[in-house]
Amino acid sequence: MNEYITSVLQALCRSAGVNGLHETSEVAKELLHLYTDDILIDVSGNVIATIPAKRADAPVVLLEAHIDEIGFIVTE
Repeated sequence: MNEYITSVLQALCRSAGVNGLHETSEVAKELLHLYTDDILIDVSGNVIATIPAKRADAPVVLLEAHIDEIGFIVTE
C-alpha cells in the first residue's frame, strides 16, 4: 500500500474518535489543509471542507464518511 495512505489511515485510527470527542475530526481537518483552507468542524464534530473547482462547469462532488467509533463506559 502507498506509504502516504498508510500514514493517513494510521493517524486517523490512532486518534480518539468516540462520539463527543473531536480528536479524529481535528486530524481530518489537518489532512484536508493540503487541499483547502475552507474547513470547519461543527458542534457535532462533523468536518466540512469546500475544495473549489478549477472550472466553472465542473460537477459538484460530495464525499461523505463516518469518522466516529463505538465507545464503552465500564462501570464494574
